[in-house]
Amino acid sequence: MAAGVEPASALVNLWIFLLLYSIGMAIEIAAPAAFIVAAAANYLLSVIFVFRHKAKWGTILEIIIYCVVVLIGATLDLVITKSSVNLGSPPAIAKIIATALVLVFNFLGRRYLVFPLTGRGEWQQRRQREWISRAVTMITSKVP
Repeated sequence: MAAGVEPASALVNLWIFLLLYSIGMAIEIAAPAAFIVAAAANYLLSVIFVFRHKAKWGTILEIIIYCVVVLIGATLDLVITKSSVNLGSPPAIAKIIATALVLVFNFLGRRYLVFPLTGRGEWQQRRQREWISRAVTMITSKVP
């Protein structure tokens, strides 16, 4: 599921942008609004499926750092979208280009700033212990 978080967020971003743009909203509003909605979905999916919530920070600081990463990403997304449209790209293509380029920044920002871990191996070992613990609990709860 971890590999599906970024594409799902990208689709939310594109869909919301196209919806807002199609009803007449200016790119300067539609692009950041779509990005923010997608970022909220991305945060929820990230803490559920990809990263460990409160890996280094408490919830409030984690969300503040996430918002800073989102603000930078939204700014990059808007600049790339506007520039692409100004160079003649259709708005949907411009948004796809911006989303693809900013996607890498977003993942790296979340991985190293928002949800930093001392080592990926430690995270994998912890995850394996959690899965084993859940499996043992499931098995033992079904034994008469």
